[in-house]
Amino acid sequence: MFCHAAILSLMLAQSAERLPERAELQGSKGVMFAPSRARALLFFIDSECPVSNGYAPEMARIATLAKNEGIVVLCIHSDPTITPAKALAHAREHGLGMDVAVDPDQVLAKAAGVRVVPQAVLADAGGRVVYRGRIDDLRTADGKRRPAATRHDLRDALAAFIAGKPVPAPGGEAFGCPLPEVSKNLRKE
Repeated sequence: MFCHAAILSLMLAQSAERLPERAELQGSKGVMFAPSRARALLFFIDSECPVSNGYAPEMARIATLAKNEGIVVLCIHSDPTITPAKALAHAREHGLGMDVAVDPDQVLAKAAGVRVVPQAVLADAGGRVVYRGRIDDLRTADGKRRPAATRHDLRDALAAFIAGKPVPAPGGEAFGCPLPEVSKNLRKE
């Protein structure tokens, strides 16, 4: 379940936020898929972020829903220091159950406007970002954890997306860890 030097090709529509037409992702197990003109759900995570790790079960549940509807689902590590092997081990340890890739130059994160993890991005078949935001409101804006989420932003967005209806905006900002700074001297090849 790992993309190796996969070419994530999503054709672009005209929009302010679009996924790049081609993004080379690194991995360790060969090319698993190269979606082209595909609807996609991307989870941006960080293996060292406790908030991101805490959302692993919910991300896995939502990924299953999306995959059942023919949506390409990919978990993206944008930490320039993580190796493909460590990203795969992290996915197994946390039961993510989805394809995993590393994007050390943060090409996808920058294109989608992601600055905090965990964060989800839904893109239409033209590569246009139709949703970018939090998974739910389990964490308040100041980081406090509620006993249970009261708003399920990503689930609501995914349901609208699948139904071909307008996708609602998230009800608040994503809370988590900032993306690590990209520095070529930090990258582990």
